[in-house]
Amino acid sequence: SGSAARSWLTWPLQWPLGWSMPDRFDLLDVVGAISPVPVLLIHGTRDQIVGYQHAQALFDAARTLGVGFCLGYAELVHEDGRERHFNTAITVDKSGRIVARYRKIHLFSPNLEHRRHGAGDRPCLVDTSLGRVGVLICYDLRFPELARYYFHRGAELLAIPGQWPEARAQHWRTLLRARAIENEMFV
Repeated sequence: SGSAARSWLTWPLQWPLGWSMPDRFDLLDVVGAISPVPVLLIHGTRDQIVGYQHAQALFDAARTLGVGFCLGYAELVHEDGRERHFNTAITVDKSGRIVARYRKIHLFSPNLEHRRHGAGDRPCLVDTSLGRVGVLICYDLRFPELARYYFHRGAELLAIPGQWPEARAQHWRTLLRARAIENEMFV
């Protein structure tokens, strides 16, 4: 319905930075230099917001507007004395709580993503106000098995933050339609 459509948002991949990042960078310096809008960086646990003071505004807006969302971002994690980067999407419910996190499984090697980011190791299926949602990120769309995995576990919707180049925009649209048709679910 119209009201249901207005109760869910999906942000683009790696917003607002885009995808062009150097091999080694300090996320906070990059964000502070180019972004006047809120950016979410999560270190360690999924509920610990670190780095940019306006990130909480997104969660407050979700609560105030009664809107859940999925967004992709650059995740920086400190584990075992190491710094690791992931291409990650979080799902936030209408109360402004992070209810799920998905780390991209299929890294896009032509742009050397595998040199900058670790690969995720598990799918993410989350119950939302719109129904059960399966989360993919960008290049994951090219792998129908992940969408099928979600189908077999009752997903009704796929949320896919992505940033495909204009030259492959038709591929993006075609694959979105294919995943929707193959699995009889909304994308």
